[in-house]
Amino acid sequence: MNMRKAKRRKKGFTLVELVVVMVILGILAGIAIPRYSQMAAQAKDSANEATARTIISAIQMAAVDTDGVLTSVDADTVNSYVSVEVTTYPNGEGWSYNFTNIGGGNYRINVYYKNRGVLSM
Repeated sequence: MNMRKAKRRKKGFTLVELVVVMVILGILAGIAIPRYSQMAAQAKDSANEATARTIISAIQMAAVDTDGVLTSVDADTVNSYVSVEVTTYPNGEGWSYNFTNIGGGNYRINVYYKNRGVLSM
């Protein structure tokens, strides 16, 4: 009879074993989810910075087409160089840019994404 009881006990996992596995999975999820969120945010910031650099390059190329006058570049010209829709002033939606006069005939290009400054050059 003891052998029958021993065989019956070995059919499945005990409640304690299942709880231990659940605790371990919970700990692993508690570590992995915040790291994934942080990496996703870093990737998004990197992509936004790359897009901002592309927009600045497009503005500089458009300035060459307009005899080097940076402030005469309009959004339609910039849009012909990039694959995203760009406006000249931040409007809370999408990509935009404007210029800041830093003196001596020099301008800083400010690029925004949804009213948040991404890059200035």
